[in-house]
Amino acid sequence: RSAMTEATALRLARVLRRAGYYNSVAEQLPAVAAAAQTLPPNVLVSGHAFVTQQDRLREDAGDLMQRLMPVAGPDEAHDSAPPGQPEEPTSLSDWVAQWEGQYQTVKAGLLQAGALGTLAPGVMDVLLRSDSALRRCVQQAYKAWQMADVVDLSDDPDGTAAVGQDDLHEDAAA
Repeated sequence: RSAMTEATALRLARVLRRAGYYNSVAEQLPAVAAAAQTLPPNVLVSGHAFVTQQDRLREDAGDLMQRLMPVAGPDEAHDSAPPGQPEEPTSLSDWVAQWEGQYQTVKAGLLQAGALGTLAPGVMDVLLRSDSALRRCVQQAYKAWQMADVVDLSDDPDGTAAVGQDDLHEDAAA
């Protein structure tokens, strides 16, 4: 058995790192869903300003995640504004930064509602934890998206390019 080439080993390390980012996204999903699963329905449709902000934050995160996740083929993944959004920021990186600002605003609003007694502490805690997990999803998906040049599986349906197809043939010959 022969060793991988250095280039293949480095590429494999990057592929594994990118996969780790996506794994982190998947690990956060139960915490993201916790708000919808544990809060009474009347809280989520109460009409409070924080509910509207909360809904918008989640909708925008969903739009971003559609752009950041590799489910979209090369023709679908573009560095532009999510659907329905004005075209002010010029790149997906700008949209992620704008979403981060939106997250900070929602977090501050939840903390304020909790401090004023408009929102029960338990409800505030569930929403803060859920939003924090959502933020981590966006951050980790963005990191993975930035590494998109690591491997393009559309040209490699059996996935051997990720570990170096030349090395696999060398190993078989040895």
